[in-house]
Amino acid sequence: MALRPRDLADRMAGRRKPDDGYLRETFTLPRDKARTAARDFLTRYPKAAYMSGVESWRELPDGDIEFTMRRLRHPSAQQRFWQPCCRRHALHGPELLLLGQYPSLQACASAQG
Repeated sequence: MALRPRDLADRMAGRRKPDDGYLRETFTLPRDKARTAARDFLTRYPKAAYMSGVESWRELPDGDIEFTMRRLRHPSAQQRFWQPCCRRHALHGPELLLLGQYPSLQACASAQG
């Protein structure tokens, strides 16, 4: 029996754990609108807080892009309570914090001025 790609996708989606902590949204849009939607999603749910990203994507025969975005249901704890001291740490702070490399507020030259 020949399976269609959609049959395989449905079967694999059935294997996914339903309660893995992620929320998923699937979109089917033209290429330009798909890029805009993905950027908006990542702006609304930053990767540092929600571990968001594109889970899967494919180009459909009509040229549209079908893609699934995923994010945590709730922002991670260190992001919810973390306040950046400067622009540099606002951009890279959560990653530095996870690696144990985030300097103290006194060590940050930007916080002094």
